[in-house]
Amino acid sequence: MSYLNISILSGLLAVVYGLFQSWRILQLPRGDKAMNAISDAIAEGANAYMKRQSKVLLVIALIISAAIFLTLGQLSAIAFLTGALFSALAGFIGMSIAVRTNVRCTQAAKKGLSEALSVGFRGGSVTGLMVAGLALLAVDLIFLLITLAPSIPGLPSNLMPLVALGFGGSLISVFARLGGGIYTKGADVGTDLVGKIEKGIPEDDPRNPGVIADLVGDNVGDDAGMAADLFETYVVTAVAVILLGQLVLPGFTNALLYPLLVGSAAIVASIIGTFFVRIGGDNKIMPALYKGLTASGIFSAIIFYYL
Repeated sequence: MSYLNISILSGLLAVVYGLFQSWRILQLPRGDKAMNAISDAIAEGANAYMKRQSKVLLVIALIISAAIFLTLGQLSAIAFLTGALFSALAGFIGMSIAVRTNVRCTQAAKKGLSEALSVGFRGGSVTGLMVAGLALLAVDLIFLLITLAPSIPGLPSNLMPLVALGFGGSLISVFARLGGGIYTKGADVGTDLVGKIEKGIPEDDPRNPGVIADLVGDNVGDDAGMAADLFETYVVTAVAVILLGQLVLPGFTNALLYPLLVGSAAIVASIIGTFFVRIGGDNKIMPALYKGLTASGIFSAIIFYYL
């Protein structure tokens, strides 16, 4: 099995495990009617925001991809659209699970801190798995197309499409992170001003309609927006190392594949680390998270050594 195939399988592993975690979350109880009423309102607002944003981004992405097609070629245009699509997909899936995890985490909290942490962490891990998995897959697929390019008429054989892939991720990142961030901060501050100062009601009181907008912003900005931002960072970092490998060690293919294998190893180690996140006798959350982080670091170091 080639190194590139190993990297592709690792990306698929992250996506499949993320979908499995999503399925487990959706099987959990949602709580009472009052909890669901608030949760459904937040989900409705978040989905409406994402649909509206996606329509605008689709038009912009198609215009830019057409310009890339005319100037840099077919494969670069495909790579740009792939980066934009995978970035948007990572954010959308992560946010969709987040808005469904919230109410289930609240219900689990009735049983105790350990149960709440388990549900919350599981829901949060979906975004991370989708970001890393889809980002690695995007780089893998474009790299694969580049290697096949000499046999496909009209496609370039250089690494320019990888740069276009990074720009595709950047497009979604700019709109999702900045747009979602401005939305959530505007709703947050505006809601606090009205609720606390004008009406004298507590923060995050559902009697204030702005609270729903604030919580919608938390999901579209802090989840979908952050996912797009991290997706772009992952892709452009991997692409930068691949380009450096080509410049410093021309003709040495393993130098181009090395960053992909590092990402593959980190994904496997991170998945293993999720099983170590458990509340200990001190009944504190941060030590539980550090257990997972430490386990992932140790397993990564072991795999990196042989890599």
